Amino acid sequence: MRLGAMMCLAIAACGGRPVAPGNGGRRVVAIAPSLVEIVYALGRGDRLVGIDSFTSFPPEARRLPRVGGLVDPNFELVLSLRPDLVVIESDHERLSSRLRRAGVDTLALRCQSLGDLDRAIAALGERLDARERARSLAARIHDELAAVRSAAKDGRPVRLLYVIDRQPGAIRDVWAAGGRSFLGEIARVAGGDNVFGDVDRGALPVSTELLLASAPEVIFDATRDPAGLEPWKALGALPAVATGRLVDSSDPIFTIPGPRVPEVARRMLRVLHLSGSATPGVSSPGHARSP
Repeated sequence: MRLGAMMCLAIAACGGRPVAPGNGGRRVVAIAPSLVEIVYALGRGDRLVGIDSFTSFPPEARRLPRVGGLVDPNFELVLSLRPDLVVIESDHERLSSRLRRAGVDTLALRCQSLGDLDRAIAALGERLDARERARSLAARIHDELAAVRSAAKDGRPVRLLYVIDRQPGAIRDVWAAGGRSFLGEIARVAGGDNVFGDVDRGALPVSTELLLASAPEVIFDATRDPAGLEPWKALGALPAVATGRLVDSSDPIFTIPGPRVPEVARRMLRVLHLSGSATPGVSSPGHARSP
């Protein structure tokens, strides 16, 4: 699986270390797109002095120094920015230990589910002296997701396949979202039924035979492929291909479990249940790029 797809799966974590109240970071480095977005959503973007290599939203974040990716952060560059707080993923214990030995405070966070997102927002709100903003942000996300869930409740669950990555130009080396992915959770909110939702993994490799057996009615494909969705016509027996319900979901918003998850749910809802609605950045059933 390529690095971009790994980023989609390894995004951010709420580590279990106690959060020190009132100990707000003034010079913050955040090493995950979801964490950067939360900091900005809390109104504390002015405290960021460095971010990861993948963040593209909000646009103002792009001016900040890049300190590397999720698997290759540049330790020396991080230190050169003189942070008093570095926010990282909980599974980056080696980096966390190095930073602590260098006297830099770290906060390990997790955003692999909606519950994790709540906890990450609360933890950052505590550390960045933005408790009220954190409560307001979490409440807004809950309310907007509830509205999507309500809009989808009367519809039949639509069988969907979410492709995280595959070989460009072909339907090979396919990786799909499993039952432990936040994408599967959002799909349920939007009235979808992940065809691999019973697999207790965040992602899984999927053979052609398994693809055909899963018979998805809609396919979301996050692959950045110059050929677009054209390779899917090789599997015309799939219901989603036969009906043209193929969705280009390569917009990074789909793979970042951060404050914009309600927009992801709304886009999925339009595709799954509101066939007449055009959605920016997404091919709705009426606008899907058919093979």
